[in-house]
Amino acid sequence: MSTTQPAISRQRSAFTLVELLVVITIIGILVALLLPAIGAARRAALRTRIAGDVNGVAEAIEIFKNDVSGGAYPPDAYAGSTNVVRDAVLNDFKRFFNKCFPRHRESDDLLKALVGYAGANDGTASSPNLGGGLSPAEACVFWRQKFSSDERYPISGEGGPAYAANGIEDLAVRNWISRPDDGRLGPKDESGKFAGRILKFQSPVDSSVELWINLWQHFPSGSEEPLVYFDASRGVRDVKHEKLKEQLAKGDTAANAGYVFSIKALKTGANSGNNADIKLANEGKFQVYHAGVDGAWGDFAGAFEMAPSPDPSAPYRGTMLLYPNGPFNGEIADTIVNFADNVTLENSQP
Repeated sequence: MSTTQPAISRQRSAFTLVELLVVITIIGILVALLLPAIGAARRAALRTRIAGDVNGVAEAIEIFKNDVSGGAYPPDAYAGSTNVVRDAVLNDFKRFFNKCFPRHRESDDLLKALVGYAGANDGTASSPNLGGGLSPAEACVFWRQKFSSDERYPISGEGGPAYAANGIEDLAVRNWISRPDDGRLGPKDESGKFAGRILKFQSPVDSSVELWINLWQHFPSGSEEPLVYFDASRGVRDVKHEKLKEQLAKGDTAANAGYVFSIKALKTGANSGNNADIKLANEGKFQVYHAGVDGAWGDFAGAFEMAPSPDPSAPYRGTMLLYPNGPFNGEIADTIVNFADNVTLENSQP
């Protein structure tokens, strides 16, 4: 007698097309909800990293003032091309350098080159090999060292920033106050070699030997814009950001919005038309700042008078007149500064 076994029903295990589309839709909605939070977290992390780098430079500058210069903050030394201003900057730079290193024997040509004068072994009599002088971005790295322990040759001596022409620079031998991460120094070419400005000068010990200084800039991790340094304890020079020179040369007038300025403020209840009523932000000290998470210096047209003056009697023309009250809107709002209570210009507003 045979027994017929009932057929075992097989359950369906695959998604139908409709179910698959529903799952994809749900995943899409979840991703859309998460993306703003992820983006905000990334921006906050980048802002924290940049602020950390800004404060690191600021700490090094304070150490330089206390341990090297006898209580004076270093100059940004960018004098531009106007002789009247450049002479004043050179005289101030010499006084500062002599105070830091009273026994030094570095040449006048080297000190002149640092503020943009010609004649520092560049082979010409009309144009400096360091046009304009040490820029605010280059100053952020240049003043982060104690220079050589050789009191006679703080720049060209061992441990200083100079190295033999066409040689290989060894950043590890520099007498740093706090050594920056080499990976954050630039500009560099595709092979990772230095691609910025090089100051060339004759050795003060042997005039047949040429020395070079690579003028590095500090680019925070995740940003293509450098930190900038301005001295707020003496006369101020307002300059264009280096990256905009090429744009301006091509006639891109929008690049005028990229001026980088030392940040200044009106005295309470003052008149913006009177230079005597304008003071520097963080007056008596210095400013280290960065373009912010967006990497844009911003359209300063609403916050700046776009007419920098070479006249030493009117050094504050062409500067920000709104700190700390603002309003700071758009691209300039997230500018990260060392002297704000809450990191950015926007958050420092009352």
